[in-house]
Amino acid sequence: MKELLAEGMKYPFLVTSGGVSVGKYDLVREILGELGAQIKFWKVAIKPGMPTLFARRAETLVFGLPGYPVASVLCFEHFIRPALAKALGGEYLPLRLQAVLERDLKLKPGRRRFVRASLRCDEGKYYTAPLKGQGSGILSALAQADCLIVVPGERTFLPAGEKVTVQLLEKD
Repeated sequence: MKELLAEGMKYPFLVTSGGVSVGKYDLVREILGELGAQIKFWKVAIKPGMPTLFARRAETLVFGLPGYPVASVLCFEHFIRPALAKALGGEYLPLRLQAVLERDLKLKPGRRRFVRASLRCDEGKYYTAPLKGQGSGILSALAQADCLIVVPGERTFLPAGEKVTVQLLEKD
């Protein structure tokens, strides 16, 4: 792993997936330190995607994504896509809009949530409903999702009928 990470740090961007949490085999952060990378942040207050890492060594930007596929995709959208756009002289702003929540949504407090959801438009008004299967390893809800309901970390309950912010997902 050390050889591969060293090789990757020859390029402007290095993106890894997995190995950045706290398990026995989560060694990326430690190895990056051994290779002289300066860890700028590790762990973010979002769900899914808490064990996200950003480091820098000389001109190389290193992004360590979580190993769970849904968390990895969402962290790519929120951290790497904007960084790549900026490096290329542009800007990435995800498309967000307001929609009416169609079902109650109960959550644990503490982290900003990105809830996979469906979106529909009826007579010029948007409606959204959370999908079943919100676990970080469940790809089916991500594949079915049109959008993400963005829920601030302090919120634990959003009642049906409330207007919420949704971030549209690009499905190219």
